[in-house]
Amino acid sequence: MRKTSIRIAFRLLIIILLGSISSKDLLAQDITLDPPVIDSISVDILPNGQYRCILGWEPYDWTGYNTDSSGFIVRDVYPLGGFSNPDTIYDAFATFYFDSTSNPIEDIQGFGLDAFTYVNGQFINGVIANQHSQNIQVEVANYNSCQTAVYLSWNTYYDDEATSGTIEPPYDVFAVSANDYRKASASSNSFVFSGLNQNEEYTFRVRAIAEDFTSTSTPTSYLVSKPGMPSPAEFTTLSTNSNFDNSIFINADENLTGHLVVFKSSEVDFGFDTLEEYAAIPASLELTDFVGTGDVRYYYIETQDLCLETKLYSDTINSLILSAANRYSYIELTSNDYQFGDAEYFLHRIADGQESVFDVNAPIQYNDFDILAQSLSNPNVDYRLESFTEDSVQLISNPVRVIIKDELKWPNAIIAGDYSVDGIFRPFIRRSIPEYYNLKIFNKWGQLLFESNNIENGWDGTYKGNYVLPGGYLYVATFKFEGSKEKVKRGTVTVIH
Repeated sequence: MRKTSIRIAFRLLIIILLGSISSKDLLAQDITLDPPVIDSISVDILPNGQYRCILGWEPYDWTGYNTDSSGFIVRDVYPLGGFSNPDTIYDAFATFYFDSTSNPIEDIQGFGLDAFTYVNGQFINGVIANQHSQNIQVEVANYNSCQTAVYLSWNTYYDDEATSGTIEPPYDVFAVSANDYRKASASSNSFVFSGLNQNEEYTFRVRAIAEDFTSTSTPTSYLVSKPGMPSPAEFTTLSTNSNFDNSIFINADENLTGHLVVFKSSEVDFGFDTLEEYAAIPASLELTDFVGTGDVRYYYIETQDLCLETKLYSDTINSLILSAANRYSYIELTSNDYQFGDAEYFLHRIADGQESVFDVNAPIQYNDFDILAQSLSNPNVDYRLESFTEDSVQLISNPVRVIIKDELKWPNAIIAGDYSVDGIFRPFIRRSIPEYYNLKIFNKWGQLLFESNNIENGWDGTYKGNYVLPGGYLYVATFKFEGSKEKVKRGTVTVIH
């Protein structure tokens, strides 16, 4: 207990003497021990956020001295960081802690040691030994995920105050993970570790090995991992316009896809050529294939991951080509179908601004009788076919326009005595019945054989109850549709027995 009290009193005396003893008084004493000179420095970040700075120097031999009243007092370890609490140190290193709100390595600068040596209770010497060294700060400058390569860089060891001609020291570089330990040497302030273990967190340090001095950097960590494998790119929409050019929309993983190629062909099994190629995937992928014919086109996508190691392929899709034929009693619509799986088909019709949708099945052939029974203010009727594949790709055919006008179509022959439509000469009605109608039949001498004002009443090839001779007969039809001008149609009908 008495010994402890003496130590406490002695340390208080040292603190008082530090403020009262001048450098001149200290230098006047006989120097029996040199002041400590730093030969190593290392900085760590503790789990609680504190920074720990460890200084080291050559050990001293205190044999023959009273260690209760001999040792070193270290006051300043960081030039701009203030003073540490004075303490008596006998070991060959000193550890200092800084609170979590200060960062002793925020700036790169030189470290020195302000220490007083005292022996047997008397101050012997005081000196500041500035090494003109710098603390080392290492950082991950770049990362190549495909090669699992970490590019490190750090500041040079010597500061601007170093003696002219000072040679930069070699560096030891360390990479340590739970399952890996690597050490390398570097002659400049950068280094690359390649082929690191995937999905492991590495801690990197740099140690400068100068003459009579080492400086170890603060650790920096990095999680090493290769990029994931993208899903195959997918078509979202394939739309064909009236010129048979195709607009293609694609969904791709832009963050994981390193290369993408779209292939096209007019044949389902071979002859595919490159339509478009992308080395960097844009956020929105839309492209056009200028076809310009009514040919069906086939497409598929090839993608590679960011490391260009694995190729992935989409499903193949094909365009839909819709055609329409006017059969006078109906509109016939036909199209090819999706050839690579199941799909649903919907035929869209727009007439007089109203859209109607019809479910259709493959093979696609739909006869639209209903449209000819409608009274249309606009003769233009538009059709298009839409399909949704089992992979949710939307296929849209080229649009087709059919012009439906008031019209009469006339046969060119009848069979006398046939009681079907082939035995009666009268027009086929397209769309609506004329508001005025007159039909006359003449023989080659101009004799009137038949006349009717009823479009449903046709000529059966007789005159006064007897069938006329086989041959050609002249007809003259005069008719007028509502809202149109009067028309006259002349022609020849052949009577066959």
